[in-house]
Amino acid sequence: MHLIISTPNGKRFEAMVLAVGENRLRAVVAGCNDTVELWRNYGQWSSDLGDVELEALAANHGIDMSRFCADFCSRERAAGSKFTEQTDGMV
Repeated sequence: MHLIISTPNGKRFEAMVLAVGENRLRAVVAGCNDTVELWRNYGQWSSDLGDVELEALAANHGIDMSRFCADFCSRERAAGSKFTEQTDGMV
């Protein structure tokens, strides 16, 4: 799975996911010699650099990402709170 990680200061990093746990993710970041570990605490992803956002995810052909997205990305976070406020009665 490919991933784009963004930091609050606007830096973006392309990464390849190596392992995913319930609240942890390990990835190799392009241009780095070591892996990075991200952890989730109360819905916020963090790293040694501070809080980060998982900006984009892309799976290789044949990989089902529905479980990953359901576990790691709430409906509000994925669509934005304004969208969910407008669609609450629709689902």
